[in-house]
Amino acid sequence: MRAQLKTILGKRKVLIPTIAVATALVLAFLILVSRSNKPAEAAPRPIDVQVVKVEQKDVPVYNEWIGTTEGMVNADIRPQVSGYLLRQDYKEGSCTSQPSEDSARREQVCAAAGAEGGDAAGL
Repeated sequence: MRAQLKTILGKRKVLIPTIAVATALVLAFLILVSRSNKPAEAAPRPIDVQVVKVEQKDVPVYNEWIGTTEGMVNADIRPQVSGYLLRQDYKEGSCTSQPSEDSARREQVCAAAGAEGGDAAGL
């Protein structure tokens, strides 16, 4: 057993210096190859740019875009009854007298509409 251990350690004593020398030779070769005898090229000429004097002023910021909107879920709205509307007995956007789920909110809207001369846009 001791003989085998001495053989392994003896090989390791030779192996480590051999790897070190090989690594040093490879590094020396790479350094020599990377150095070139060519003269350095001149740097390119700087790019011409326009210069203007900065002045502070207010400018309007606006954009106009043309586009369409798509909902995450698009639903087709179809009537649940057939026929035609013959008359409209209410004014569009007017307050109703029949109570509903949102009667408290509806009363606030009606009160605001009355206070602002019929315009509920302030809500």
